[in-house]
Amino acid sequence: MTRLLLTPVTILVLVTFVFVIVRVMPGDPLQAILGGRSIPPEVLARDRALLGLDKPLYVQYLNYLWGILHGNFGVSLITTQSVTKDILQKFPATLELAIFATLVAGLIGLGSGVMAARRVDRFADHAIRFFNIGTFATPIFWLGLMMQLVFGVWLHWFPVTGRLNILNLITFKADITGLYTVDGLVKGNWPIFIDALRHLVLPSLTLGLILSGFMGRVSRINLMEALDQDYTRTARSKGLPERTVVYKHALRNALIPIMTVLGLQFAILLGGAVLTESVFNWPGLGKYLLDEIQVRDYAPIQGTVIFIALFISTVSFLIDLMYSLVDPRVKY
Repeated sequence: MTRLLLTPVTILVLVTFVFVIVRVMPGDPLQAILGGRSIPPEVLARDRALLGLDKPLYVQYLNYLWGILHGNFGVSLITTQSVTKDILQKFPATLELAIFATLVAGLIGLGSGVMAARRVDRFADHAIRFFNIGTFATPIFWLGLMMQLVFGVWLHWFPVTGRLNILNLITFKADITGLYTVDGLVKGNWPIFIDALRHLVLPSLTLGLILSGFMGRVSRINLMEALDQDYTRTARSKGLPERTVVYKHALRNALIPIMTVLGLQFAILLGGAVLTESVFNWPGLGKYLLDEIQVRDYAPIQGTVIFIALFISTVSFLIDLMYSLVDPRVKY
């Protein structure tokens, strides 16, 4: 309940911070949009008046807050389209990438963590820890470029950019969920489903591998602690197989911190996939935010950051509610 009550306060602080930061940055947003061309002062003044940029900052701030309360994030200076509409168009691409990257991170991270915890201080444990540290420390843009070079350019196994090939992108409309894999399945269009999966492999593997390093370390530490508890010793003393002790008793209790990390990583992926989306030209929120920052388009920057913050807060709250399913001792 406390977290639920603090969420609006957190969002308000974030809105204020972003509002101030984008306006104290040097340069003129209209000049940036027009490529720095020489523009008559009267034209600039007219455009600023139309966009409300000629008003005092506190008036702009109050107007923006009023718009947010009514679900209006403003209008993009570039596309002259509603920012809300732009976000809703870009969100499915990032959501799809985040889902598959989280699956990769969860499978590799949890799997490597369990293997390392069961073989503490043996060769497998040291090798897995080295792998996890290495993946976590690898620059994401470098790993993405290497994935493109090896699996896209040299081996020709997977495409290196976009969500679909150009012909499928023109003919197929993802008008159910916006997720090409899901819509392809729902519509029974297997070529689209397979094409969407092939385009997802490299970006999701890149992002997932980076996150799996941290996931693996968290999984190893928490499972080691669980395996050292009295209830696991009791289970072993009863003659239960080691696999049953690990997966039925220890891992269940170690899942709470692991779920927290995995859930928050999934939420943060919406904002943290900027480099991945840029490398793979993935048309999601991360690339959209980066493009708008480069031209100092106020409304999309603010709207995207607020949307991501709301999503992270919602996911975090839902994770808290899920605790009771994993650990019956946790009640709300």
